[in-house]
Amino acid sequence: CDAALMSGLRARQFNLYSGSVDAIGAVPDNQHMQTLLQVLSHPKQAGHMVQGDYVVMGIYPAGAAHIFVNDRSISSLAKAAGHRVAVLDYDQTQAEMVAAIGATPVTTDIVSAPNKFNNGQIDILPAPLVAYEILELYKGMSPDGGIVDYPLTQLSMQLIGRLD
Repeated sequence: CDAALMSGLRARQFNLYSGSVDAIGAVPDNQHMQTLLQVLSHPKQAGHMVQGDYVVMGIYPAGAAHIFVNDRSISSLAKAAGHRVAVLDYDQTQAEMVAAIGATPVTTDIVSAPNKFNNGQIDILPAPLVAYEILELYKGMSPDGGIVDYPLTQLSMQLIGRLD
């Protein structure tokens, strides 16, 4: 194919500059995301949208990701130590960050992560709030789980195309 729509986390392998939009803690809320997208859409940024054989053709906000936990006492990074945390299988940086806080990274993909959380294979799952109902994350949160009331990151969707 000549172009693909993907998460900003996945797009990072095609463009590090635009891939930083989804960095943990980088964009605290929707207002900051709106400002960032205005800056990225400025013509002076066009050169940054090309990396190797690929070009970022568009970026749109996909909402905040929060932390779903199976034990509500896990309310901070420090309290994640000793627990199993979902990390995307293609992002080594996530696994390194989780290991650095003393937690166990469990590699997964976007499709199987909710089932692993719901079946107790992982204790901590970053996901958009809409996943609670659609992916039935309340099953993995029963009976003592919760959602950390602070967005981990603002997610984006990015259209990546071949430069040629």
